[in-house]
Amino acid sequence: LIGKPQTTRPRKELLYWHGSKGFHAIRVGEWKLFPQASHAKLAESGAALFHLTNDPEEQINLSQKHPYRVSQMKALAEERLADILNGALFLGE
Repeated sequence: LIGKPQTTRPRKELLYWHGSKGFHAIRVGEWKLFPQASHAKLAESGAALFHLTNDPEEQINLSQKHPYRVSQMKALAEERLADILNGALFLGE
């Protein structure tokens, strides 16, 4: 935003939320995973994985070609969501 392309980002992954409907996707680098393809507006079942550099419009689901990446990103999302839940519980005490 300030025109410094070499600025480092504090987070290596981002979680995507859809208002009160909660968590929808995780992005790690150039990859974005929707654990439920329906959240990516696809009629497919299972997960939806996109390579954002090659497919910025999120049209080509690569989950079948990269099952290991899907499982790794799902595990990371679950870990981050647990961290958020634990933090919320801690703050509420």
